[in-house]
Amino acid sequence: LASKTAPSKDLKAILRSAPGKDKDSTSKQYIEIWSQQCLLKNYDLSAIDVHGEVYTDSEFGSFEWSPDATKILYIAEKKLPKSEPFYKQKPQDKKPSDKPQEDVTSGNEYVYKPDWGEQLVGKHLQVIVVLDTNEDKITIVPGLDESLSPGQVLWTPEGDGIVGVAWKHEPRYLGLIACTNRESWIFYIKGTEFLKLTPDKRCVRSPRFSPDGKRLIYLERELNGPHHNVHSLMSIDWQTIQKTPTEIIRAVKTYIPINNQTIKFYGLYNRTLPT
Repeated sequence: LASKTAPSKDLKAILRSAPGKDKDSTSKQYIEIWSQQCLLKNYDLSAIDVHGEVYTDSEFGSFEWSPDATKILYIAEKKLPKSEPFYKQKPQDKKPSDKPQEDVTSGNEYVYKPDWGEQLVGKHLQVIVVLDTNEDKITIVPGLDESLSPGQVLWTPEGDGIVGVAWKHEPRYLGLIACTNRESWIFYIKGTEFLKLTPDKRCVRSPRFSPDGKRLIYLERELNGPHHNVHSLMSIDWQTIQKTPTEIIRAVKTYIPINNQTIKFYGLYNRTLPT
């Protein structure tokens, strides 16, 4: 489903999916850590049961090593309490189990859960997840408002924070596939502190750090209008305390002549920036 080579080039993380066995039709996901041809670790995400399915789509999905090659960052479906009827009949001869009881919410099994629509059906609530390969521990990153859906996350150059895109999903979910006109923000999380780096009433996507780590580059367009439209190329000086966006390439309304007036440049219509 996804793979990523560590910055040190000696480790590779692979996300795999395997079908369920016997009566269990639910597929299971695993994260493997490889060193050349040697499998070092294998994490059964279904057994660990911290979150739901890992996202690998083009809108939300991320799969990133930290700069020190000890942690993996990704987006997954939030784990919700199990739902069952108010009056559920159970086998009367069933013996008490020593296993810890799951959190159960009564009466919510048929409550409608909105999702992100076309090609993103079944994606309801997203969480940012970090897998620590040294401690073999999976944690949900805190600090994000539940009215926002995170995606396209990456590590800061120092490895002590996370940058990504947050989409507004209230009062209702609006489709994202082929629609870049949804209100969103570039955000920064360090510890439990959450900070929006871009203004309201804008649409942003595809954050990338420059090779020297001094600038954060991303695409931005106006809110509303056509489902897809021309973008501006924006930059944030990552070395300053006040991280104010500046425009590198403006949104072109028609075209501008370049290359000594010999070529017409119609603007940036790409949905992602190179990695």
